[in-house]
Amino acid sequence: MKREKKNLIFLIAGIVLVSLLGVVFYQSALPTVQSFYTDQTSLVMDIHSEDNLKFHADPERCKYGKVEYISSDPDVLSVIPDETDKLTCKLVSFDLEGTAQIQIRQVQKNGVNATVLVKVEDKSLIAELKEDAECVDQLIGQLDLNQLSYSDKSSVEECRTAYNALSDRALQYVTLESNLVRAENEIKKIEASYQKQAEAVADQVDAVGEVTLEKAQLIEQCRMAYDALNDEAKQFVTNLAVLEEAEEELDFCLSADELDQLILSIGEVTLEKEEAVMRVYSAYSRLPESAKKKVQRYGILTAAVGVINTLKADKAEAERQAEEARKLAELEEQRSTEENTGYGIVYWTPKGKSYHSRESCPTLSRSKTILSGSVSEAKNSGHGDPCNICAGGS
Repeated sequence: MKREKKNLIFLIAGIVLVSLLGVVFYQSALPTVQSFYTDQTSLVMDIHSEDNLKFHADPERCKYGKVEYISSDPDVLSVIPDETDKLTCKLVSFDLEGTAQIQIRQVQKNGVNATVLVKVEDKSLIAELKEDAECVDQLIGQLDLNQLSYSDKSSVEECRTAYNALSDRALQYVTLESNLVRAENEIKKIEASYQKQAEAVADQVDAVGEVTLEKAQLIEQCRMAYDALNDEAKQFVTNLAVLEEAEEELDFCLSADELDQLILSIGEVTLEKEEAVMRVYSAYSRLPESAKKKVQRYGILTAAVGVINTLKADKAEAERQAEEARKLAELEEQRSTEENTGYGIVYWTPKGKSYHSRESCPTLSRSKTILSGSVSEAKNSGHGDPCNICAGGS
């Protein structure tokens, strides 16, 4: 029995030895690895995620030594070798977006290697960016590029404002930017055309100059040219007010006989009639030279203007003298008050009724705003009662 067991042990040991020799022989017969490769030359991962990466050896059946994995940016992507399969590793991303190269290589000198480019993105953020970009695309898509008019300018500007509000990252997802640029260029083209038309009308208006009866036809031509513009082009006429003023002045351009009647109607010249006199004189100045010679009462008109100027000068002088008299009276009252009270500068508060001889008066201690001036100024502002404590009031 013992002999049989011993023979069995030798048999098993022989089988194991033959197997080991077979493995060694098989390994020595395998070719050396030529390269590593993977089915994915690049891949995209989300932040805070994991993924497995499988490499292959070429040729498929070959021998290779110890391999290692290297991440070009461990802060973005970490690589963990698989314990059971040397050609498989686990990729772990963190909270940073970025790009990392994952390399597998033999540890031995000049060992073969392979590289995979991995991009880590915040897919949730990118979804939001794409949604924002899509909203802008929808706005741009509403523009009819084949029938664009100047009335669409506000819509085009709204699209540009929305586009500019996007972040730089969101802009890369906008697909209709070229349509927006095309619309903007079309609006500029239309605007330039309207400006050219409007400038031609504005030049006609500027050529009118001083308004006279002789320029009635020219003013009418300006009005016709303006009315011929569409509503959008009219916005660019910068001197419409000048045309309207010329039309209004033309209505006051009278004949010589009509002007004589107006001069006669002035009657006695007073300051109250200044506006009427100057209006008649303005109407005279707008008459053609040939018509001015026919005005028979021009002398009366110039005399009326002269009287108005004299009356205005007399009024101004009277007001000046009255102001001087008032100031002298105030000074006299102030001197008299100072002689009687003995105070020069006095103090008061906006809501109080009294004036004080000194700013340090106890009754002013709680006041935030203290005004100062002469006694007469205090009285004129409603603070005429002298303080019982510091100004001798009772």
